[in-house]
Amino acid sequence: MSVLPATTGREAIELARREHPDLVVLDLHLPDMGGAEIVSQLLQDPTTAEIPIVITTGGAAAGELERLLAAGVCGYLEKPLDFGRLREVVSSFRT
Repeated sequence: MSVLPATTGREAIELARREHPDLVVLDLHLPDMGGAEIVSQLLQDPTTAEIPIVITTGGAAAGELERLLAAGVCGYLEKPLDFGRLREVVSSFRT
């Protein structure tokens, strides 16, 4: 298993398009774009639409998690992250 870190939304989208990872673990609060915009771009692009997305959040706005899950996000992890739970989630998406 490899981890491909991205520090901006734009970089995350480009990495997902180029590398087609087994899973995207996405923080909702990146410096250049909101998580909902990143999710939308990934899900609308045919090259990334099938990649599962799990979001991390330290307090999403009311209704935001529900909207993202309805849009196609596979799950979410609350911050501070429980690394045991993170390992479980990542393992469940490995191919």
